[in-house]
Amino acid sequence: MSCVVKRRGFSVLHQVAKSATQRLDIVSIARVTIATLDAQLPGTMLALFAYDPAADAFVLLEANALAEPPLKALGIGKGQTHPCQRNSFR
Repeated sequence: MSCVVKRRGFSVLHQVAKSATQRLDIVSIARVTIATLDAQLPGTMLALFAYDPAADAFVLLEANALAEPPLKALGIGKGQTHPCQRNSFR
């Protein structure tokens, strides 16, 4: 991997971290993270899930426009709980 690629990766990571740390709630952090990644990585499907250990499930926090059609086709909507045994995330 070239230094240019590594630098770009660190730049994206830095921008996401900087944007996210300015927020206090998880929904806002998710929204800003997806927006920042979407701006830095155009043409990429992005979705951010949180794991709820009490429910043993994932919750979709945020997704960009490119990720919405496949998520919709899978029946995955924002804020919905998706039990781990129902999906292949394990």
